[in-house]
Amino acid sequence: MHSPLQLPKLLSRFQEFLSRSVQPAAQLHPHIAKTPLSPLASKFGGTPYLSLEGSLPKNPQAEPLSFIAQLNFAELTAKLPMLSEVLPTKGILQFFYDLEEAPWGGGLDDSAYWRVIFHPEPDIAQCQHIADPVPSASEEASVDFSLLHSFPDVEILNELFTLSETEEEAYLEFMDTDDSSKHQVLGYPWSIQGDPCFEAQSLSKQLFPDLTSEEPWHLLWQIDSDEVLDFMWGDMGMLYILIREQDLRKADFSRVIFVLQCY
Repeated sequence: MHSPLQLPKLLSRFQEFLSRSVQPAAQLHPHIAKTPLSPLASKFGGTPYLSLEGSLPKNPQAEPLSFIAQLNFAELTAKLPMLSEVLPTKGILQFFYDLEEAPWGGGLDDSAYWRVIFHPEPDIAQCQHIADPVPSASEEASVDFSLLHSFPDVEILNELFTLSETEEEAYLEFMDTDDSSKHQVLGYPWSIQGDPCFEAQSLSKQLFPDLTSEEPWHLLWQIDSDEVLDFMWGDMGMLYILIREQDLRKADFSRVIFVLQCY
């Protein structure tokens, strides 16, 4: 992990901009569970939390969507309290996805094949016992959280400063210091086919015609392809869930946009 000010000498001319632009984010580190995890735990795969009155989401063909992951905000913000300025400090956020249909997101038709669900007051005493196995994208895996200093994408830097080839290579190396998967909450997205936040901005008018403001969209949750979890989104792709900041601060997840990008 880098301190926001520890830049290689080759990138020193970007020092002021990057120091102002760096954002705190959470990096998620999955570990295959040796024993079953609590339904309340942050996790990839396995068994999701389900309230007594709830039901698992299905696609238009009445087939269950696969459970991808869930975030327990109380766990996350306890480990990284600086993120509680933006994130809720309680509640469970879940993502379900149709692995067969494998939608790219964006269109209205695709929205029936993925689902983001928020449980504002999860309670183990009010948790529904799920008798049958839930379709899951991976084995159940616990999640560790670490602080990530998130920097703008190289394309943004190049638009502002016109990087040389050597500077571009140095910046990419600076950003990507390890080979771990890029599972992330908040911060700048690791874009593959252009900034998904701009894509969300364009899609929002189609998906949410009631929105009148041009408020920008931000990364909420990024789920990478991952050999440990056996995740493969297209060709080594990435899943992005995006939200407006004003909705996130209200813990309103009724208007989120999903985008898949791959190589």
